[in-house]
Amino acid sequence: MQPTQKDYSGSTWAISLTTGDTAKPLSTDKLILTDVNIHVYTNAVYYGSGSQQKSKASANDVITFRWIDVSTIFFKNFTAGNNATIEATGVIK
Repeated sequence: MQPTQKDYSGSTWAISLTTGDTAKPLSTDKLILTDVNIHVYTNAVYYGSGSQQKSKASANDVITFRWIDVSTIFFKNFTAGNNATIEATGVIK
């Protein structure tokens, strides 16, 4: 099925953040993106929901999601004290 023009705003969104030992969301604002690529730099991270971050991404990995609210994706350091930089770019619904 081909997406229709009404499915896309045509606007993009981007953010950069540094992880810590406590999980934090990609954004505190509720924002639904039709597509988002999340780049992990420097060190590995855990990511997942607000209550559990069990998936691992290594430095230089790219995580891709479709149709997701960025306030529901949380990141924290894989190794305590080894912060990573997360950069994300997506298309706003």
